[in-house]
Amino acid sequence: VPITAPVNSGENFSKIVDILQNQAYEYKDKNFIGNKTSVDENIKDQIESHHNELVESIIETDDVLINKYLEGEEIGDKAISDVFKKAVTAGKVIPVFAISSGKNFGVDILMDYINSLLPSALDIPPIKAKELDKDSEIEIKPSPDGSVLAYVFKTMADPYIGKLSIFRIFSGIININGNYYLSGPEKTYKFTNLFELQGKSQSNISEASCGDIVAVSKIMDISNDDTISSQ
Repeated sequence: VPITAPVNSGENFSKIVDILQNQAYEYKDKNFIGNKTSVDENIKDQIESHHNELVESIIETDDVLINKYLEGEEIGDKAISDVFKKAVTAGKVIPVFAISSGKNFGVDILMDYINSLLPSALDIPPIKAKELDKDSEIEIKPSPDGSVLAYVFKTMADPYIGKLSIFRIFSGIININGNYYLSGPEKTYKFTNLFELQGKSQSNISEASCGDIVAVSKIMDISNDDTISSQ
């Protein structure tokens, strides 16, 4: 469902409407923070219609709210916000945002919604996995206190540090100089380094926890789709 909508397009793209809040934001070149402004009169009815559709799509995911809505009760913003977050976490509602990556317009709104709306690594449902050398399936709850479970989703060659493997940690804490099992080669390897990534830059770190996306270098046998786990 659309959460924000552009007012114009092409070179004239300078205004975005937050449909949920019925609030417009105007942007200027080299200013990445939008200034609040009123919704244009010629699109007010259209935005109001989209707002009602959005609220209804959120309310429909919760039995209590849908009953209140059908009975004509007023539903507060906090109740809608709480249900919205639950719906996004469960994958029942997929939010869509209008932004300009070239001009950075709308990114401030997107980041605010990411902060308030999207779930943390601890909020997602348990991860299904297979036990080593067994056919049985187990569930691992995301937690920094749990067993290590990470997934390698990208490998690349860095001109300075060699092979770099990027992975997401679903459970546990990975420490530098720790020994971890790789599902591909079916061997245990010592992680002598860990990197935090920001664009093309890498920073050395001593540990990474549940929810982090980090990288390890110079392990030649690691590949995409490998699982990293405790010994």
